[in-house]
Amino acid sequence: MILKKKEVALITGGSGNLGKVICKNLSKNYDVIVIYNKTKLSKSFMKNLEGKNNMLYKCNLENEKEIQVLIKKIKKKYKTLDVLINNASYTENLSENSILNPNKKIIKKILNTNFYSTYRITAETVKLMLKSKILKKKNVIFILTNSIKTLNASNIIYTCAKSASETLMKYLAKKYGKKIRFNGISPGLIKTNQTSLRKKNILNISKITPLGRLANANDVINCINSILNNMTFLNGQNIYLDGGRTV
Repeated sequence: MILKKKEVALITGGSGNLGKVICKNLSKNYDVIVIYNKTKLSKSFMKNLEGKNNMLYKCNLENEKEIQVLIKKIKKKYKTLDVLINNASYTENLSENSILNPNKKIIKKILNTNFYSTYRITAETVKLMLKSKILKKKNVIFILTNSIKTLNASNIIYTCAKSASETLMKYLAKKYGKKIRFNGISPGLIKTNQTSLRKKNILNISKITPLGRLANANDVINCINSILNNMTFLNGQNIYLDGGRTV
């Protein structure tokens, strides 16, 4: 019996709370490339992923040379790429006055992680996807934020960076939609076992959310799976996965 070759999915920010859940879920149907930078994943995590052809790779997405090396490794091992999940993210709590009195170092880090790095890895993987001779459409999904609408996040710079990524997503969807679908998912705060919020704050956010709770990792996973497998006519859209908070 000849086993069908799995498609390949690359997940940035694979060592984060949400990233680990995405990697574990996608490994059921894909060979996954787990990208991390500073927070290393344990060997046991990779062993617990389904399949035996997964890859754990350290890459600073702010470094163009490191991205080029990554792409070469993907070509050598997998030949092509079918799915990119832009999940890498970084932010810090800054005061509302920070826009007028910026900490340049922090702002540069936020912009680099949430836009420039996203742009670089997307550009390189899209070039790889476009070379594929397989007719099935590829997918790029951007994990964004509902603060694009609410303007209520840890800081406005983070929102600006995510807004730029949303614009990039829409442009690419229009230009390359015949071969690759580009979509975004904008959750509010995602509740995980390590969500750094007090119970009081979680309750306050839940109260102003029509569905009465925070999003969780499974909500995001379900949305990703729907985009990849069911919503095949969806392109250039940003899905606000926030329980109606932005209504």
